[in-house]
Amino acid sequence: MPMSVNPTFRGHSMLLSEMAETLGVDLAGAVRRGDIAPLEMINRVYRCQSCSSPDICSKFIAAHKQTGARLAPCYCRNKEALEQMARVEATPSTRARRDKR
Repeated sequence: MPMSVNPTFRGHSMLLSEMAETLGVDLAGAVRRGDIAPLEMINRVYRCQSCSSPDICSKFIAAHKQTGARLAPCYCRNKEALEQMARVEATPSTRARRDKR
């Protein structure tokens, strides 16, 4: 019997991925490279689920779809982690290593 994924978990997983993309972070790539353990990724989704304003998050993402954003909104439960990843991914040495793969 296939395991089903909670729709709320799936929705917040998408929000987390979209917020990361808005900040220039490739979460899926980070998991594939081993930069983030799969369990940590799950914990980040659970943090996202604890947010009481996913609709505001969706609006932030939509407003920054074309331009991106340097910072996550203050209410983001994953703000610190995503911004740290964005800073690391923005460094020339990180981009060069990623581009070689």
